[in-house]
Amino acid sequence: MYETFLTFLAQQERDDAIEWFTKESPAQARNWLDEFDRLLDRLENNPFQYAEHLLFIRRAKLHKFPYHVFYAVDEINYSVEIIGIQHTSRDPNIIRRRINFE
Repeated sequence: MYETFLTFLAQQERDDAIEWFTKESPAQARNWLDEFDRLLDRLENNPFQYAEHLLFIRRAKLHKFPYHVFYAVDEINYSVEIIGIQHTSRDPNIIRRRINFE
């Protein structure tokens, strides 16, 4: 089983999403966080279930929510590094810049 962890920026993006949903509907915020936690559980059990999106970066979509989770798998240390959580309407180049692909 793999261990998941979030980078500082991914933590901020998660917190920003929860804050936004909480303002709109606390129940939706809870649903979003539950779905995010389920995704982390799936990644811990099988991080290779989602295709590579940018070389070594994989992209998973949150069910029921328009968000992508970008992550890298470290097969040596059995870890999954969440590098970004992004609404699907945002500029996809944000992730490329974050990992210096531009």
